[in-house]
Amino acid sequence: MRILNYAFLFCLAWLALTCDAQADTASQPPAFHDMRVNSIESYVDLIEPNDPDIVTLAKKFKSYEEAYRFVADEIKFVPYVPSGPVKETLRHRVGSCIGKAALLCSIYRAMGLPQENVRIVVGIVVTADGLSDHVWIDLEQAGKCLQQDPSGMLGRFGFYDFPDNRYADRFVMKESFCFNDGQLAIVSQLNRSRQAAMR
Repeated sequence: MRILNYAFLFCLAWLALTCDAQADTASQPPAFHDMRVNSIESYVDLIEPNDPDIVTLAKKFKSYEEAYRFVADEIKFVPYVPSGPVKETLRHRVGSCIGKAALLCSIYRAMGLPQENVRIVVGIVVTADGLSDHVWIDLEQAGKCLQQDPSGMLGRFGFYDFPDNRYADRFVMKESFCFNDGQLAIVSQLNRSRQAAMR
């Protein structure tokens, strides 16, 4: 019996050490060779408006602004966590910029925002520390074009803070591609050049 007690205590100690080691590893950003690679097709699948958890959550919100505030305020920004699935972002209440954007886009779609009126944009932004890959949302809602960043990486912003291209004008160096739950497109830098020339 005493041997079983020692074996049990050994197993508990080993489990505690293993969990501590995993927690330490989880709190560290990935090393260079730990790079996660997503196929182009996998981006479209990040947005899951028909997931039962997302549908249930979407029914609780009275407005798109309320959904935005939930993702911006209640989901903690952690830059190096996996980007999906959105139900895991929701369950753990943590997400990278792409994870938070995919969750918000999924909620918007589950609330009835048409697919063609919302997309996630992937690009490079200017930060105080230099250039960084980043993700934000473009949407058209109630006849207004908005750009939104629920991540918190560049600051805490309101639902209507960036009408038209004001987010891109303020932070974005380059837009690379955009996607929603139906399609993916490469963003042409010519569009930005033409807009700048017209001003």
